[in-house]
Amino acid sequence: MLNVAGFNKAGQYNNFFWIAVCGIILVVNFFRFMYLDKIPWGYHADESASSLSISCMAEANIGGRGVHWPMFDDLSFGTPKPIIYTFFGAQWVKVFSNSRAAIRAISVFFACVAVVGIFFLGALISGRRAGLAAALCASISPWAWTFSRHAYESIMGPCFLVWGIYFFLRNEKWIGQIIAGILISWSMYCYPPMRMYIPLVFGVLFFYRKQLTGRVYSWKAFSIFSVSFLIMSIPIIQGILNGSLQTRFNRISIFSKLYWEEQHLSPNKWEILQMFVRNYFSHFDPYFLFYKGSTNVMHSTGFPGQILSWVDTCALLGGIILLINYLLNRKRPAEEKHNINGVWLKVLIILILLGMLPAAVTSECPHALRFLIAWPFVMLLSGWLWDKIMDWGKLFGLLFLLVAVLFSSLFLYDYFHGYRDRSKGMFTYWLLEAAEAAKTPMDWAKVIVQYYWSDTSRYYLMYYGKDKCMQSYEHWAPVSAWYRDQLKKQGQPVR
Repeated sequence: MLNVAGFNKAGQYNNFFWIAVCGIILVVNFFRFMYLDKIPWGYHADESASSLSISCMAEANIGGRGVHWPMFDDLSFGTPKPIIYTFFGAQWVKVFSNSRAAIRAISVFFACVAVVGIFFLGALISGRRAGLAAALCASISPWAWTFSRHAYESIMGPCFLVWGIYFFLRNEKWIGQIIAGILISWSMYCYPPMRMYIPLVFGVLFFYRKQLTGRVYSWKAFSIFSVSFLIMSIPIIQGILNGSLQTRFNRISIFSKLYWEEQHLSPNKWEILQMFVRNYFSHFDPYFLFYKGSTNVMHSTGFPGQILSWVDTCALLGGIILLINYLLNRKRPAEEKHNINGVWLKVLIILILLGMLPAAVTSECPHALRFLIAWPFVMLLSGWLWDKIMDWGKLFGLLFLLVAVLFSSLFLYDYFHGYRDRSKGMFTYWLLEAAEAAKTPMDWAKVIVQYYWSDTSRYYLMYYGKDKCMQSYEHWAPVSAWYRDQLKKQGQPVR
């Protein structure tokens, strides 16, 4: 059996304390659903691409370009939308409409499911107290909060990953291993950096699995997991091999020839390796971790404590004290051999460090979104550390609550009152406002040509203009072609 000890391992904390923790989690995640149509103000092209794919799938089981049941709906903008996202989204909008708020709420829903998964995984290994502490840290984390309110699929990757690991470690029953294989595969559908990260994660988990569970992983269970994972991953493998899923990666990877051609540079291998090392260690920048996070306001709100919240920072400080105490009072190796908590700590640290690799092979580092794949493990580490810190006495449990309440209150106030204006430029609010004001065909033509180079703006034709999916393309295409022709005649660049 794994360690599934109760909340009050040391007997210090009464039910009121845990009701307060659960209350914070519920309240913060309730606010996550608030004002989705207003904050962030506007609608980024990535979001309108998601909305177009979902709306077309809901209407006629087609992608934005008319392809029936596309595994990856490629709109020639950003990352092709996976069917895991578009199919679920299609069922969602049939119930809640295809408004901006409703489609953004899909991401909120999966963020909340991820928080629950973090609780169950933390509880499975370290006990329910550690799991609940990790869930609270995840709930108030600005790092994931920002992405959970955007209408694209990235947050689904960490969600499926954490649940996949939970079923993978829980037992060796065939149904659990099948579910684990499917969920892990789905995580790779939903966010491309997962395709590099997943093999690394499961290399670590296979190596430490016996120490974490106390059981030998049978060949039967391994075979069931592997087969379910591989079968579900066939479209991804095909897309990688034929290059259809590599277009975006080739444009941003520092190891890609295309990337350097577009930069008009020709670095040698040593210079590229140096850039990789700089990119990797840029994620340890204190400004990035403890203060403002990413400079891109789409990825960070600008409130202090973006990647590591104040609760996470306090956990890290407590961890330093725990480390010093451990080094001064270190047990004999024989006594440490079967310490599940020690192994789990080691696994979490390794997975966090590995989580920086996919971001490091791309441009624009440090990158909060590409590093998001490691977010569950950072939260599990914070929960694990707080679990140990709370063993010091009730005062530290009270500190945990106070810091969580103070930080979440200030962060939410700033998000709902300041972030709207700080971020609206990145969310092309002018296009949204023009779409809302459009009343005549000429108005719609003006709206369309603002994104003449991308048909993701067709979402507005479907939502405000009540066009059908391919009807919106018929309305968009001639205006776009005319506008591109005008730009050519004026000698202006055309994408």
